Amino acid sequence: MPAGRSVLAASAPKTTACRKVSTRDPTPKLCSTRSGFVNCYRVLDELSDDLRVCFVLYELEGMSSPEIAELLTIPIGTVASRLRRAREAFEQAASKLKARLQPRGGV
Repeated sequence: MPAGRSVLAASAPKTTACRKVSTRDPTPKLCSTRSGFVNCYRVLDELSDDLRVCFVLYELEGMSSPEIAELLTIPIGTVASRLRRAREAFEQAASKLKARLQPRGGV
């Protein structure tokens, strides 16, 4: 893997994350429109740096767990754990954001 891609992916996940929504993205509708990109960034901002980097590299950049482990110099089990926690946190943050954006029925 070229070093430039690794640096870009690890240092700027927020700028590329929502442009490359893959079929593995747990909430593709969230990021499917222009305003959705902003919402996707908001959700990604909710993740800690460690979780966001693993999530973006795997889900959006298409890297494998072993590649991420090598890039970040962490055990593969740590990658798996961070991915699981990142997916859970992403889904929870996306659900909260969707609820806030839903039009409210008035009285």
